[in-house]
Amino acid sequence: DLSVEAEAFGSTVRFSDDEVPTIVGSIISSYDDAENLVVPDAHSARCGEYIKAMSDEEFVEKADKFLKESKIYGKYDLKKIANLLKTRIQIFSEIPEKINFLEEFGEYDLQLYTHKKMKTNEETSLEVLTEILPVLEAQEDYSNDALYALLCKFVEEKGVKNGYVMWPIRTAVSGKQMTPGGATELMELLGKEESIARIRKGIELLSK
Repeated sequence: DLSVEAEAFGSTVRFSDDEVPTIVGSIISSYDDAENLVVPDAHSARCGEYIKAMSDEEFVEKADKFLKESKIYGKYDLKKIANLLKTRIQIFSEIPEKINFLEEFGEYDLQLYTHKKMKTNEETSLEVLTEILPVLEAQEDYSNDALYALLCKFVEEKGVKNGYVMWPIRTAVSGKQMTPGGATELMELLGKEESIARIRKGIELLSK
């Protein structure tokens, strides 16, 4: 679909429900116009849509170089990583930064636990992590769906909003403000042992 490149360069594109996108008019009418074209940023227009449309297998193949740069190659399920990243990146070079939390985990800013919208802070986060730890330790199925159902039940029993519980867990297992997935998606990637270890670390840091 050359209209993607044309749109990125600045062309007007007409969309319809039953036809492929059509380029309207031209942005080049002379040799000088062509010479003065600026190479578009990879984030321009619909460029990222190609990545979103890829199958997990195709994503892993195309992104092989960047996945290897992230130091997680061979340690995690790359198809699961692909499924998370496809809708959250515009270009493959963003991959290492998006998933470096998988391998580069240590001390982090405890202010990350404070989120006005989620109504969380260090104190409430410590409470949630302490209460949820034995629940997660008893859980055997660490698939995203099973973990999400488990945490939703915990949320309901506690009488709070989802974010009040999910935010501190996501923070504890990632140590990051921005991640390519939610709490349960990250725990599925990390697995039970590593998820539990990181939550214990979060409790330790918040208890100081």
